[in-house]
Amino acid sequence: GDPEVRGAAATAVCDYYHVPSLVVACMDLARADAESGVRVRAIQSLGWILEDDVDAADAGLPEEEREPEELDRETYQSVRNLLILLARDGKQPEEIGASAVEGLGWLGGRTEEKAILEEYYARKGARSRAAALIAAGRAGARDWEARVLEQLRERTGPLLLAALKAAASLSLRKAA
Repeated sequence: GDPEVRGAAATAVCDYYHVPSLVVACMDLARADAESGVRVRAIQSLGWILEDDVDAADAGLPEEEREPEELDRETYQSVRNLLILLARDGKQPEEIGASAVEGLGWLGGRTEEKAILEEYYARKGARSRAAALIAAGRAGARDWEARVLEQLRERTGPLLLAALKAAASLSLRKAA
């Protein structure tokens, strides 16, 4: 099929994440589509699916009291595991791993996710470092404030946009 159609389908999964078969299809696209652009869109959708589920959990509702369209634990864990696998797989193109890292940012300060963010920020590639900044902002990682501010002080360069996104997510008043 057409890569544009597959990419659009992957993006649409965000609205239908309560249908496990669609999430599994999106995971298949993220894992192995022939077009990297389709894979990136699928990975981004999976990250947003995690973000929606985190929002429901943050509302303080136990799983059994959530709306039926919330992600079930098994699907949630499968999505999380795939994003971790893609982020840690050194054979993946940088854009694939970086997109997975950004998606993992929604999960906050879990030990494994924190380690992945640190690993990506330590890399030389600007895309990997930018992904770590964006993910740290999404995670609300206050221990990253100094790094975000450092990148903002640069005023130019490939990490400025990522630092701006992270500062907005962290609501850094010092960035102004």
